[in-house]
Amino acid sequence: MNRATYYRYEKGDTENMNFKKLKAIADVLQTSPAELVVWEEKKPATKSGSGHDELNNLIDQMSDDDLEDVIEFARYKLSKK
Repeated sequence: MNRATYYRYEKGDTENMNFKKLKAIADVLQTSPAELVVWEEKKPATKSGSGHDELNNLIDQMSDDDLEDVIEFARYKLSKK
């Protein structure tokens, strides 16, 4: 597949992609074709309010390692109740 074709797929300019091409892209990216065709990201429901909103905003900016540290700290705090 040439770059221009891939670029059109990536941008969503092409409505139909045959499964063989989708499978080839998924193989290169080491994922499944199903993972590539998910259209929207589902976010878990969250509490609202200024503290929760600020925390959610900070979490969205964190690396996976930082997020793991925050989760560990939250579990520690809850265990002390």
